[in-house]
Amino acid sequence: MEKLDLRNVEYENLIDILFRNEIRPANSILINFNEPDIYLFFKILCDLLTKGLLILLGREPILKPGAININEINLMHMSMIKDYFLSIGINIELTVINYEDIKNYNEGLIELEESIENKLLPHSETNSDKIEDYNFILKGFDKWYVINFKL
Repeated sequence: MEKLDLRNVEYENLIDILFRNEIRPANSILINFNEPDIYLFFKILCDLLTKGLLILLGREPILKPGAININEINLMHMSMIKDYFLSIGINIELTVINYEDIKNYNEGLIELEESIENKLLPHSETNSDKIEDYNFILKGFDKWYVINFKL
């Protein structure tokens, strides 16, 4: 399959082309973010993911940025987002933390596995040169989604 070249497409148009069409195979879309700062690149990927979720949930990301109800997101949406990101060569590692774990964590009643506790470190407190060390946490009432990007 021929690769779709979106390297010179404006960011807002990239969002529409990527998320309003069928999911393409892994690494089949060429993009270029040109962002050498890892933290800023992470924030761009978070924005792209959020706007993609808004489109999948039937919202207009341009008109209502950030107007997302986390509790409407399900594993099917997250699977689709993962596939969309794979089409541009970015893998998403998803950790789902259920309500019971969230409640116990917040009340300090039990200790979570160390790997999960590390994922709850907010991205603003991370200082790393590896994008996979940054956590994007979507907090809903019954579950949290912790997202890490891998190149």
